[in-house]
Amino acid sequence: MPMPETGLKSNRRLLVLGLGNYLCGDDSIGFRLAEKLSSSYFHPQVDIINGGTVGMGLLYLFEEYSDLMIIDAIDVGAAPGRIFQFQIADIEKMSGAASVSNHQEGAANLLRCAKLIGTLPSQATIIGIQVKKIAHEVGLSEELNKKLKEIAENITKEIDRYVTKCMS
Repeated sequence: MPMPETGLKSNRRLLVLGLGNYLCGDDSIGFRLAEKLSSSYFHPQVDIINGGTVGMGLLYLFEEYSDLMIIDAIDVGAAPGRIFQFQIADIEKMSGAASVSNHQEGAANLLRCAKLIGTLPSQATIIGIQVKKIAHEVGLSEELNKKLKEIAENITKEIDRYVTKCMS
């Protein structure tokens, strides 16, 4: 059966997925950004979801999307709030040192598993946000909290670039 006419130039769909643990300080950056972006960003081919700490339980979502962008905490010793971007090819190079996930599975492991079971979207990006600290506490560090708006704006620009490049 033919797809209904939507007026959109592409049938591609992007999932922006924020990961993080609410109870572990800066580890919550991914889900906090997903919550912030989902209330301020709209495009008919983009869904922004807070994946929290669900881990492998998120794999079923990938089947519905051609494109994936995961936002997660990372610790590579850089300045807090610095944004890193990794592509599918980088996944194999990532080690435990590039992940500080206190949730079930970090972004790199989630993508590895999706690749193994055949649900990895054709385009996948990890947006890693450098943390100040991971601690058993609610709320972001002062450094990340001060940069939250700027980080969200930068990720919004990245989503816009992605939509323009891949879906127009």
